Amino acid sequence: MDETIRSTETRTGQAFHAFRCAVGYAMAWPVRVAAARRAMHQLGGMSDCELADIGLSRHDIRDATALGIDGDPTVLLAKRARERQRYSLASRDARARQAIQRRL
Repeated sequence: MDETIRSTETRTGQAFHAFRCAVGYAMAWPVRVAAARRAMHQLGGMSDCELADIGLSRHDIRDATALGIDGDPTVLLAKRARERQRYSLASRDARARQAIQRRL
């Protein structure tokens, strides 16, 4: 019987914790949205050269603004920047290999 009471208390505690987390997440939502909008506004004000320096393009910014209001644009933008960096490194390595083969 003692184990049943402990197990019920544990489940109740877990449910309460989950509820608190959900409420906290919901209450922080306006702050997250405002921060994302502020960041998108700053990125939108950058020149194409500045965006290229951080691995983004104007098209990436447009795609990120098309996400839903609860979507996190930083995930999309970070993914695009990583993809672009990976492609750039791969093409640089391929050009270096071609240059070496031409010399031989």
